[in-house]
Amino acid sequence: MSLSFGTLKSEEKTVTLACHGKIVAGSEGSALREKVQQLMKDSPDVVLDLRDVSYIDSSGLGVLVSLYSTARAAGGKIKFENLVTPVTYTKPSPLTT
Repeated sequence: MSLSFGTLKSEEKTVTLACHGKIVAGSEGSALREKVQQLMKDSPDVVLDLRDVSYIDSSGLGVLVSLYSTARAAGGKIKFENLVTPVTYTKPSPLTT
């Protein structure tokens, strides 16, 4: 499933963008970055509704972090809403010889 964007809603200086699918390396991450940068031209504050995002890989996480930095540098803010899937980490087992 690729990444798509849903209804945008705007309140004064804040725009909400609903994301659907996966935020991963490649065209999905690039599309999200481009979409948010485009929105920031008109509104400095962006809310990403991640309710329908089923997966974020390490590159997708990097995109989200870079968007945060981009928003701050532009004098705006970015907020992530509705993170529904818990993040889990499994410690790798030690190597045996």
